[in-house]
Amino acid sequence: EIVLKRPDLSCRISTQGQDIVVKAEPVDRVVDTTAAGDSFAAAYLAARLTALEDIDAIRQLKARYLRCCDLKKVDELRDTFLPGPIRIEYQNFPVFTDRDAFLKVYQEMACQDGVYDIHHASNGEIALTGPDTATGKWSLNFRTILLATRSVTRLGVEYEDVYRKQDGRWYMVLGAQDVQQR
Repeated sequence: EIVLKRPDLSCRISTQGQDIVVKAEPVDRVVDTTAAGDSFAAAYLAARLTALEDIDAIRQLKARYLRCCDLKKVDELRDTFLPGPIRIEYQNFPVFTDRDAFLKVYQEMACQDGVYDIHHASNGEIALTGPDTATGKWSLNFRTILLATRSVTRLGVEYEDVYRKQDGRWYMVLGAQDVQQR
């Protein structure tokens, strides 16, 4: 990534094949330009660091969600969803608009003796869409093992999630998937 301050008071950012020009906001009166470049650099680095920390927090949230599904940790699973209205659209299930309705069905189906699930997510693409919002796309390799029927079901799932940051913490607010059975 390259950041250049330009004489016309704009900034040019070249990163990952993109070339972005950001114009400076005009001010009525300049008071002091001492350390203006240092302040610019510090603010830019702080913003980049915050974005990287947010993306990492969302990756950890998704991993925690999947691990809680596998280990049947219902209370911790509940805590990955934002309290209040959410939307979960999983193929072949009703649309859920709150986390407790989803968890009720999850407990009935997955939290039974002899039911073992394995969730492996990969190819995560996270985009910060605002200071407190983000989207994510994931490829999921899912297996469920049912001892009673001595069967294994394997699914390839593409997820599209929406995340929201509240009180400094990221939560899932929308989960949608497209299932491809293999």
